[in-house]
Amino acid sequence: MTTNEIEERKKQLDAEIQAAQDERARQSGMYEANRWMRDHRDYLANQANSKMMDDWLKSKGFVLSYENLDKAFNALGNKLARSTPLPAEPAPAAPAVEPTEEEKRRIFLETKFPLPPEWPLAHVITKSEIHLLDGEAYKRFFHAKDPWGKNFRDRVDWILQNPEGVKS
Repeated sequence: MTTNEIEERKKQLDAEIQAAQDERARQSGMYEANRWMRDHRDYLANQANSKMMDDWLKSKGFVLSYENLDKAFNALGNKLARSTPLPAEPAPAAPAVEPTEEEKRRIFLETKFPLPPEWPLAHVITKSEIHLLDGEAYKRFFHAKDPWGKNFRDRVDWILQNPEGVKS
């Protein structure tokens, strides 16, 4: 090999190493995000909350970690939408209200592609939430026994092909 070929190969290997390190960091961040969301049931995993949390972390120069997600969650406080626990007794029926686009999307996905509610990925309804998934968990659910595995794969395909949501 010539000196130029050696230098070119070295650059190529350095780029591959950097890409592998970047992917490992991304997957580690997804694992931390999933772990944090499992422990924080009052956090509503939606696109707006994900963006606010991500923007806050970036503005502080923080990496995605469990502790930094706690800091962002506490700092953003009431700016974030929260999930609400079910009341002990059923509340009186409220007048019918048109569901939001996110609610329509969630209802559609849960009806069309049902997943077991105990799956930590059953809440995924947007492309950005797919990208936050832990790689190992994603593989496990992607290759799960049918009908759940097929429903998960079909749900992911539908979300990726329909980023705008459900057409009325």
